[in-house]
Parts: sequence; structure tokens; C-alpha cells
Amino acid sequence: MNGRLSGLRDCLPDAGQVRLILAGAAGIFLGHPNPLVHLPLLALATPPALFLLALRSASARQALFLGWLTTLAGQTPALYWLILPITQIGGLPLPLALLCLLLLNAFLALFAGLLCLIMRQAQRVFSSSPGIPSLSLPAALAGGAAWSGCEILTGFLFTGFPWLVLNAAFAPWPSWIQAAALVGGYGLSALYASGSCLLACVRSGPNRLPVLGMGLALCLGPPLLGVLRLAESSAAAQNHPLTVLLIQGNIDQNQKWEPSFQWTAVGKYASLSRQAIAQATQRTEGVDLVLWPETAMPFAFQPQGSDTLSDALRNFSRSINTPLAFGVLGVTGAGPQGRRFFNRAQFLSASGEELGHYDKEHLVPFGEYIPLSANFDFLQRILQGADFSPGRNAGSLLLPRTPLRQGNVSSAGGLERGDTALGMLICYEAIFPELARQRVADGAEVLVSISNDAWFGATSAPRQHLHLAAMRAVEQGRPLVRATNTGYTAVIDAFGRIVEESQLFTEAVITARVIPSSETTLYYKLHPFLRAGLPVCVLLLLLPFRFRREGRNHS
Repeated sequence: MNGRLSGLRDCLPDAGQVRLILAGAAGIFLGHPNPLVHLPLLALATPPALFLLALRSASARQALFLGWLTTLAGQTPALYWLILPITQIGGLPLPLALLCLLLLNAFLALFAGLLCLIMRQAQRVFSSSPGIPSLSLPAALAGGAAWSGCEILTGFLFTGFPWLVLNAAFAPWPSWIQAAALVGGYGLSALYASGSCLLACVRSGPNRLPVLGMGLALCLGPPLLGVLRLAESSAAAQNHPLTVLLIQGNIDQNQKWEPSFQWTAVGKYASLSRQAIAQATQRTEGVDLVLWPETAMPFAFQPQGSDTLSDALRNFSRSINTPLAFGVLGVTGAGPQGRRFFNRAQFLSASGEELGHYDKEHLVPFGEYIPLSANFDFLQRILQGADFSPGRNAGSLLLPRTPLRQGNVSSAGGLERGDTALGMLICYEAIFPELARQRVADGAEVLVSISNDAWFGATSAPRQHLHLAAMRAVEQGRPLVRATNTGYTAVIDAFGRIVEESQLFTEAVITARVIPSSETTLYYKLHPFLRAGLPVCVLLLLLPFRFRREGRNHS
């Protein structure tokens, strides 16, 4: 027992380390959208804070603990909005909801603890003075690679939750995120993490000028590149725009699943769409697609003739003579044991026929399915009766802008002139770079996202989610149109600029004119190597390199 207490005391921070913990936590909270003030530049305070904590730790155990504590202190208030669905929909008491929030962030913070271990190891490898917290240029660069590698690990271990990533903090400043088209969001995080570490630690190193120059290049190079890229974008050709009508119905999450409300939902979205199409027609603008949000239709979509609600949607699409895409429940099989539910995006043609559908692949654990057989009552209430199964990628969905041909799934290069391939991302899927890339690999010329952020109320979550979606547009060089139930419905161009957005919790209609693109970014080509290479860097830096140093000292 005494040994354990002694080990715990050894992990406790001193006054200087406490200041670094506070700076790092503030960078996480204030650097991302929050209820107070969003200051993106402060996000650059977190990497050097963790780096200095790693260098000044007396042991590997303390480095792990201090990195974990810093991130726990920053992420917990930044993700405060997770309490809302647990309490308001799940019905769990606030103290237990807070405990759930703390447990989740305690797990996520382990990646930052791992990062501090790697940074400490890298410094011991590259520094000429073991145990002395002086900065070496290779150590800072390795720390940036490790930062990115840990973000990637956060994105796929245990289904992944890459939410408060460093690159997304700068989404409000389009010039700061353009380099994501070259190295991806994770690669951009590596550049900013390395650069900020070098700038913050420049006084500690013997080679000040090289360290300062490299730090400035890594932090200011991407935005300067972004300014040039955005300047070139203004001269881009504006041929064959696609016009999408985005409808935000603003329907109460707790009301929408009531059976008596189903016809009301159909009527509301149909009415808003008719009015918007009439206005577009008066302006002599054609509409190529009407887009409704995730689960806008709170019922299962059935075959023709078997359900009046489903047939009403077919008739509506036919009456407006415009293709319609909407979120709905997908169902396969029969009987209590054989039925499977899907979070589906259904596409109908202008004649009311089915163009195809997309079933969400990456589901939200505890929100759309219950992992590990954790069958608690409050989780069932959050599911609101539908335990979803994951869908399978069906390729891009073809939006006909010429007479409909046979087939609705297209591969890259197989599109008829005038047709547009759409890549669907449902809600949570927009935070995963690999899913957006897969849509482009399947031929998508426009990314389409439908979401329902009503779960989280008027919190920071919808804004954080919107910024992550903007990163997908930059990485793939594709415009992204986003329809949500309560906001933010938005139009994002291929450079990640939020061209137009709705307000939260209002009815809204946005007419989006976007330019389909078939060009691929450098990041699209490099993605497999970056995704595999950066985690490998993490593993290599964890290897016991001390014997190499001892060998050099003996020589």
C-alpha cells in the first residue's frame, strides 16, 4: 500500500506542471467551438503543453498521468453536450450522466497519455543530454508525427471517436485548412503540432535559429499555402452547377417518433419543399434534387402499394417532378427475429421510382446500437426503438440529370454526360476521413450529408460537427451539401468554405448551387500510406531505443 501511495505521489504535478496542464486544457476547450468563445489559435497551446509535460516528467509513469490529466481536463467540458441525450432522452439522473461523461473522456484521454510517453521517449532518443528537458528538432518532428498517429488511433480503435482533432479547430479559417488537400486532416494536425512545439520550446534549445525557422515554417506555411490556393479557386470554371434544395424541418426529437406524428412530418417537409420549388421556378432556377435530413421520415420505407406513408412520398416526388432524397428507417426480413433495421438514405426519381438507397455503415455505439450486450433501460430509450444494423457500401448513387437509365450505382469514370454521382455520409460518418475517401473512390462528384443533431440541443456539438464535415470537403476536393433536422444545414464548397448555413432550431430552406468535381486531391492518393505510416511511427517510437544511446555513449 505504501508503495502504491508513493507511486501516486511521484505522479503528482508541481506548480510549473500545473500551469502547463491548465494551458493544455484551455487549448482544447477554447480552441474548439464551446459555449464561451471560440479562439482557434489557442488550439496550438495544447501540443507544446503536452510536449513540455513529457520533457519535464520525472518518469514515464508521470508523463502518462500528466498527459491523461491534461486531456481529461480539456475534453470533458468541451464534450459537455453528451450529457443531454443521456439525461433528456435516456432519462438517466444527472450525477450518473456526469459519470458516463467522465468515463468516456477518461478513456479518450489515454491516447494523450500515450502521446506524452512517445514524446518523452523521442526526446530521450534524439537529445544529446538524457534527462535534461532541452528541445531537439527531430524530437519535436517525431512528436508531431506521434500526435497525428494518436489521432488516427482515436479514429478507429473501439469504433473510433476522432472528434476534437487539432485540424478541425481551424475550420472557421479556410486558409488554415487548405493543406489538408495535400496531407489530410491528420497530416495537417502533425504539421501544426510539430510547429507549435518548436515555437514554444525555442528558448530551450541550443540551435535557436533553425528551430525557430522550422517552427514558423510549419505553423505559417499551411495558411500561406491556403491563401494562394483560395486565390486560385476564385478563377475556377463554374460549369454545370448542381442545384440542391436543403430542407430543415426543425422537428422535436422527442415528438418525431410518435406514430401519431408521422403524417405531420410528411406534411411539413412536403409543404416547405413545395414553397421552395415554387420560388426557385419564379427565379427560373431548376432544382436537381430535394434533400431532407437524417430520419426526417420517422417510419420504415415500404415497397410500393404496401404502405400509405411510403406511397405518399412517391406521389410527392412525382408531383414536384424532382428527385427526392430523405432519411428514413430501412427494414429487411420478417418476424421479430429476422427483421433488421437500417439508418437509411432513400432516393426517389422525379417519377417517384426508387433510384436506390444507402444504409449507414458506421453506427454510433450506444446511440444506434448497443455493443457488448449492455442492455440497460436508458440505452433502449436513447435508441428510441430501433437497434440498427450496419449497412454495406453500395457505391455512389447516380442522380440523373438526363433521362433515367438502367441502374443507379456508378463507378468512377462510368457516368453518363449530365448525370451526377453522389457520395452519401449519414451524420456521424462525416467525421471519418476514410469514409469520405471511399465515396470519392466510388465515383462521387458531390458529397451529401444528412444529419440529426437535435439530440444535443443548442450546444456546441452542431458547430463542432459542421467543422469536421468541412474538413472532409477539403481533403477530397468535393463540395458538400448538408441537411439537418434542427441545424446546422449548410453548403460547403470544395475548399471547405461554409458558403451558407442555417440557424439552430428554426425552419430553414437553402438553395445550394454546387459544382460537381471529378478531380482527386493529392491526399486522396496518399491516404493509404499516411493512414498506415503514422501509426507505424507511433509504434517505432515506443520501442526501447535506450540501448542505442548507451552504445553511442560507450563509443
